[in-house]
Amino acid sequence: MSNNMFKILALSFLIGITGCSEKKYQGEDMINYPDLKTLFAKEVDIEAPYLYTRVHQVGNVIDSTEVGSTDMPWDKITKIFSDASLQKEDLNFKYSIDIFNDTNARTMYYKALAPKTYTRSLSIVSAIFDNNVQSIYFETVDDGLLSTTYYRVLLVPDDLIQIQERKKSLFSEDKMVIDTYYFQN
Repeated sequence: MSNNMFKILALSFLIGITGCSEKKYQGEDMINYPDLKTLFAKEVDIEAPYLYTRVHQVGNVIDSTEVGSTDMPWDKITKIFSDASLQKEDLNFKYSIDIFNDTNARTMYYKALAPKTYTRSLSIVSAIFDNNVQSIYFETVDDGLLSTTYYRVLLVPDDLIQIQERKKSLFSEDKMVIDTYYFQN
């Protein structure tokens, strides 16, 4: 009888432990994720007749030139933002969201839960009182078959756009290119 009682207690204990275990965090609903393409279009008027200073750096070689708005690589820049956007059905519940409030700013930080997600992290800093975006920063990784491309992108509205692109390949050395476009408005 005591053997059966021991089995019942052990079974009850196991059921109690598994029943009380915490649910695994599945990420936030995509309704809370930003559309970076739309956000970029809201923050940067690519039709405005601005002049930009482009600082181009490859390794230790730095070059700077003035670029008019019609000569800016807007297609490439908007594609980078569009590709990194979190507003995609297949990304639903794939990011955790942390919100940090400071005296004057609020930071919304999105972190990928899956290690192979294209957009690994995204940070949007906005003013607390009017929600104007102060900066957008994100990191992406594109794992190809023979090479990997990493992007680190920073947008400070009406100030600068910086794109760091690093390519790692099986057959060549790593290559880092940094393009920074300073607004001259």
